[in-house]
Amino acid sequence: MTDNKARKMQILMDYAGDAIILMDSSGIIHFANKATDRLFGYGSDELIGQPITMLMTKRDAPHHQRYVDDYLLGKQSKIIDIGPREVIGVNQSGEEIPFDLSINKASIDGKEFFVGNLRDITDRKIERSKLLQAQKLDSVGQLTGGIAHDFNNLLSTIMGYLELLSYDIDNEDHLKKIDTAYRAATKGAELTKRLLAFSKKQNLTPTIVNINDSVTNVVELVKIALGIGVELDLELSKPSYTTLVNRAELESALLNLCINARDALPNGGKIKISTTLKQLDMKHVRNLSISPGDYVSILVQDNGIGMSQKILEQVLEPFYTTKTFGGGSGLGLSMTYGTMKHFGGTISIESKENRGTSVEVLLPHVAGEPAILDVMKTGGYKTSKGLGTILVIDDDIAVLNMTADILSRLGYTVLKALDREQALKAVKSDAQIDIVLCDVVLGNGERGFDVAKEIKDLSADISFLFMSGYTNSSISDHGQFSEKELLAKPFSILELRKKLADTD
Repeated sequence: MTDNKARKMQILMDYAGDAIILMDSSGIIHFANKATDRLFGYGSDELIGQPITMLMTKRDAPHHQRYVDDYLLGKQSKIIDIGPREVIGVNQSGEEIPFDLSINKASIDGKEFFVGNLRDITDRKIERSKLLQAQKLDSVGQLTGGIAHDFNNLLSTIMGYLELLSYDIDNEDHLKKIDTAYRAATKGAELTKRLLAFSKKQNLTPTIVNINDSVTNVVELVKIALGIGVELDLELSKPSYTTLVNRAELESALLNLCINARDALPNGGKIKISTTLKQLDMKHVRNLSISPGDYVSILVQDNGIGMSQKILEQVLEPFYTTKTFGGGSGLGLSMTYGTMKHFGGTISIESKENRGTSVEVLLPHVAGEPAILDVMKTGGYKTSKGLGTILVIDDDIAVLNMTADILSRLGYTVLKALDREQALKAVKSDAQIDIVLCDVVLGNGERGFDVAKEIKDLSADISFLFMSGYTNSSISDHGQFSEKELLAKPFSILELRKKLADTD
């Protein structure tokens, strides 16, 4: 080969995007191009004279020579001359690397050699994993959204009548029982709220949140539940940092992480929660599906039982749980992940068996003054007479009757309709309707917004208030009605009164 031709061949090898390796029939490397050095992290010529098995995983290395021997003996080969196949290699740092491998035979001066072409598919694997996860979340989101909507209707009836009963009963013991039942139903309502957020059928209103304040709030709650033998260490950043997130969802997610950490310490141990600000470049965000930039970090660590690699790969999947039957829904981490993604962040998990687990919440750093919590004051309701006439439209008869009972107690004249036909009939009657309270999703494919438009065409002076188990997911798609005209199920009597007052 002339010097000029050899020079061209060397340039071709040096600038090839794929790694190219030449080895003999004994598995000894005779040549490796620069892409090979980049892929595996070795310096120039470090691989020459070394066995190819040094680039293989421990589980694959023992099988290598058998493959080569079988091929040379004329037996069917599993990997040679059959095109690319996906394999796993190991770089200099011991990290596994996925790549497509093609191997072909070559003869040089009468000797058998094998040429390996290796194409790094790390990015492709990451994108495939993202797509599969997105598809899973979308499928589960559709399921949970429907379940949560139906469950909210059930809770509306239960909580509405419990609240009405509480104003009719004077017996202290009975009131305590009603209060216990109401609190349990409220927990159910919080769960459905998270399910709806997970399914993206509920908008989560973000505010500027001080992460140290949120961590402190969670710690006050979790201290009670830690039990004997569990030490809690808090390491908060100075200064404190802020982010744009729904405060309730963030604190609920952190509480879930703390409970998981506690459950990983059956014999006691240590939980550490720390906060800081991180500057993440392209290298650091490559596997996190977030953009480079400044992120607030909330790290929850424990020195408990940890997780195997197999469990770690599945831990973010919806309904996957390592807890005993009845001990967990399997939605905690997947919902936390979904919530953080909703606000431009993510969660990162590291764990080793018997070495503990670290879960890091990352959210974009957003400077600003934290919002002041608006706590709704609770109290009894006042009844009045002659407040006007309300037409209630809901295809769930239990919710319809419960809502009508509350409105009657508040002093309204109430008309009821289960569907469009009954609603239009009521509007066309002699009744002077002031407000229409209508469910967003009615039966038989009917939509509350469409029914409302028909009613408005018949009587332009009627005011509208919508109610939905999906909260404000659909209201923005109908410019004729504003977000303030939506009442989320389940609702309290006070919430209903406030919305009606704004509607009048």
